[in-house]
Amino acid sequence: MTSAQRDTLELDDHFDECPGSAHSIVEAITYLDARGDELVKLFSVRTHEASWDAPDEPALTVARTVAPAGKFPKRLEVTEEVLCPDGKQTPTCKPGKGTSLYVLRGGRYVPE
Repeated sequence: MTSAQRDTLELDDHFDECPGSAHSIVEAITYLDARGDELVKLFSVRTHEASWDAPDEPALTVARTVAPAGKFPKRLEVTEEVLCPDGKQTPTCKPGKGTSLYVLRGGRYVPE
């Protein structure tokens, strides 16, 4: 991702939490590069977040996709979509979509 001569490691994490009747799920993606004997974190973002207070309640969901784009070093396009319970806007949830671009600067991916 950062150069044609170097491989980038992609880690996918999944966290599930159920304190009482509340429930949340978080998935994340992290990109790491090898630099000598160390792995260096280039970028990390939550790719899926869902939470609800009761088992039969619809979840508030935030979904993100990450797509490398362009020549080396690749840019990262992060697309985000917020899905509100029942598809309706509330005081705590505004549905929508957006895209952010990240570029490699100083050994890490930062917003363009």
